[in-house]
Amino acid sequence: MPEQYEFKPPEGMEFDEATIGVYAEAAREAGLSQEAADIVLNKIAPHLAQQQAARLAEARNDWAQQSRADAEFGGEKLDENLAVAKKAVEALASPELKTLLEQSGLGNHPEIIRLFYRAGRSLSQDGFVGGKAAQAFGVGRRHFALQCAGQRA
Repeated sequence: MPEQYEFKPPEGMEFDEATIGVYAEAAREAGLSQEAADIVLNKIAPHLAQQQAARLAEARNDWAQQSRADAEFGGEKLDENLAVAKKAVEALASPELKTLLEQSGLGNHPEIIRLFYRAGRSLSQDGFVGGKAAQAFGVGRRHFALQCAGQRA
């Protein structure tokens, strides 16, 4: 039995250090050699990764179903409301957040959609409407907004 185990993940996989630490402790308590510990780990690690991926896929599917049925933004107007949410994502989310939402599947979570749907509605409602007085003085929407921000058109 080695004093310290050295585990190398199979190609395309990564090991979580805390989990590997617990596994190494169990292997040591069981009196496993490095070779025996590697055999067990190489058999179980891909299976655990596959189960985790399946659970995540199931969660993503559940979120999508919940979103389709959501009382606020789902139902018949789902596509229209998702377009409003997407507009908010494009306007407000950083590239890193967009990547996170896409890769994690959280972009399908009803609460994330709800947040961006509400933000998108707010964005479209908060637009400045110039009115006749502003137009009479030659102040267009863009010109006025830049002046308010202390910039020149």
